[in-house]
Amino acid sequence: MPPRPKTSIAAWIVGVAALVGVAAILVASIVAAGNRATTGKPSATASTQAAETSTPETRAPETSAAESATAAPTRKVVVADDQSSQVTVPNGWKTYELNPIGKIELVDPTVTQYLLVLSQPREDFEVDLQGFADLSIKELSAAAEVTDLATPKNLSINGAPALEYEFSLTLNGLRFAYWLTVIEGPTNYHRVMTWTFASDADRYRPALRRITQSFKGI
Repeated sequence: MPPRPKTSIAAWIVGVAALVGVAAILVASIVAAGNRATTGKPSATASTQAAETSTPETRAPETSAAESATAAPTRKVVVADDQSSQVTVPNGWKTYELNPIGKIELVDPTVTQYLLVLSQPREDFEVDLQGFADLSIKELSAAAEVTDLATPKNLSINGAPALEYEFSLTLNGLRFAYWLTVIEGPTNYHRVMTWTFASDADRYRPALRRITQSFKGI
């Protein structure tokens, strides 16, 4: 295994300063999103009742094979503003300003699921993938309460090496299930961050991981 690159003091200062700002902005966006979800989240019962009231019981029309083949896709590709990356999400996800420096910012407005992609040039950091991940976790921990940090998973996401972290993040009385996946691209380090309320972790974990696995640096 090649030795881990050494990090100069100057690079650490610049890197830490950048990530402190990112962490503060990110935590603020998480709390804001949580507050919106808490005040505006409809109950499952109400949603079901509304659907039952507004949708009469009718038999679905027969669909031919040709019509099925041309039906609208259930997923869509979202490309970063700077064309640096893309993810594939269900059609219902919407772009929403979560972070002023976010490259991709998406919300499922029907449930409490959020996604944020941040990308930074690798040349700005004299650290390897593990070092960048450690720095990201450290700065998030300085800005909020990070608990239940699981052992990271080594992944390959569309051919790119990646590390996935799962943990709980608590701030201002709100507790979230949080996934941070750090991906090493040819020129950038990417952070794909997804979160939901802690009580919804088991329900939404598979879907959020599927979205992260769709990430591509372009």
